[in-house]
Amino acid sequence: MKISVIALAAIALFSFACTDNNSPVLPTESLVVRHGTSFGMCHRYCIKQIEIAGSAVTYVQKSWINDPHFPEVRKIEEIPFDERKAIVRAVSFPALAKLDTVIGCPDCADGGSEWIEIIDSGYHKKVTSCCLT
Repeated sequence: MKISVIALAAIALFSFACTDNNSPVLPTESLVVRHGTSFGMCHRYCIKQIEIAGSAVTYVQKSWINDPHFPEVRKIEEIPFDERKAIVRAVSFPALAKLDTVIGCPDCADGGSEWIEIIDSGYHKKVTSCCLT
C-alpha cells in the first residue's frame, strides 16, 4: 500500500502556482484526495480508486456489474502522520484550479479514464483525463 500512497502523492503534487479567487490558497487537515481509473468496456475489476482522508487510506476495486466472481474489494489502512502531512503541504489549489475538469477524451475507444479529486473546506475540484497507464 505504501507504493500506492506515494504514487497518489506524486499525482497530487502540483508545483507551479498562480492565484485564483475561487480556490483556497493552502490545504487544511480536512483535505480529501481521491485518485482513480475506470474502463467502460470491461467485465472484471474495471474501477479502482484510492482515497486519503484523515489518517486513513482506502483502496477500492470493483466491477461495473454485480458479479460474484468479482466482488468489491475494499482495503483500509492508516497513513503515517508524516506522509499525510507531506501530502497536505504538497497540494496546490491554484495549480489545480487552472486545469479543465475534463482533459482530452476520457474512456474514448476504451482507453480508460483517470481522475484526481480534491475536497477541502468547501472546495471541490475533480479533473478527469485519458488513462495514463
